[in-house]
Amino acid sequence: MSLLNHFNESFYQTIELCQSARVNEDILFAWQESGLFPASSFVIENKLQINSYLGITEHKEQIEYYPRGYLTWAQTLIKHKIESSTQAFMYFGNMYQQSLTQLVHGLPETIITSFTEDLEESIQTSWQYFLVGKYGAICLTGKIDEIVAIDLFKYVISFLTEDFSLDILDKETRKILHIALRQLNNSVALEHPLLPKQLIRQRFIERLIKQYDLSVK
Repeated sequence: MSLLNHFNESFYQTIELCQSARVNEDILFAWQESGLFPASSFVIENKLQINSYLGITEHKEQIEYYPRGYLTWAQTLIKHKIESSTQAFMYFGNMYQQSLTQLVHGLPETIITSFTEDLEESIQTSWQYFLVGKYGAICLTGKIDEIVAIDLFKYVISFLTEDFSLDILDKETRKILHIALRQLNNSVALEHPLLPKQLIRQRFIERLIKQYDLSVK
């Protein structure tokens, strides 16, 4: 699949996002200026040369792409009439914790306690990454539950393997790692040969499979 087809099928252009959210572009840009909405995750710059009877002209255009999951966040801003960054962060934090409550089900209490020890600070960091468009580039669709899954299950993998220093894992640990592996694999963006490698896939998913003979199935 060509790169443009990949973006057009998996992401929204600015105008498409606005049409789907039923807002105009001025509102989207105002949200971004106020720290309510993420920046675009990818920007394509096209240099065009146009040949016609009238002659040759050159033109540059920028196309910004947003992951499709950002529509849910736009609808949240509209539904709750969110107008300040503080209020937006509060809703983001609430949604983050709701997703976390579901995702930690079945995990050992020691991992949950360790991960949530500095939860407020972790959510603040994730919020900042969210606003600059990082998660839109590394998540499958950019939804908050994927953000939480990436944060949580990267931590689970590092915790249980002691940063991949362990040589042997017991049966229960392998079972939990298998869950973490599937969750992470389902949340991280798919690779495209013309885009930079997804480091999370390399450093966590592929390494876990290779080093401990696990499978995402």
